Amino acid sequence: MTKYFFIENGIINGCGEINRLDENVENIEVDDETYNTYITTPSKFIYKDGKIIQNPEYEKQIQQAAINEEISMIKIKLEDIDKKRVRAICENSIKDEQQNQTWLEYYNEEAKNLRNKISKLNEKLSK
Repeated sequence: MTKYFFIENGIINGCGEINRLDENVENIEVDDETYNTYITTPSKFIYKDGKIIQNPEYEKQIQQAAINEEISMIKIKLEDIDKKRVRAICENSIKDEQQNQTWLEYYNEEAKNLRNKISKLNEKLSK
């Protein structure tokens, strides 16, 4: 069966096994492998100069998505630490008597380290 990508306003806007008859939609025939790959990873292809090509930015987009996911996970950890910091302020107890470190100091250090990780990840995103 013939497979198509649907192009609308110069952008791939879906795919299917029948032609779309909308006036402003261009139907481009593609092979089964391209079609099946698009189903699982649509960002891997773009429409350029009347052709379907592999997205030259695909690998970069995947790396950026992974970095953004890592940043999100760190932010969740920071929220958890912030809750613990509030409790540490109220209780004001010692975590480590040998180092004379309070729980608040400990959580502040943890938060600082996580924020540094976020900064380094943001630097990677800006490259």
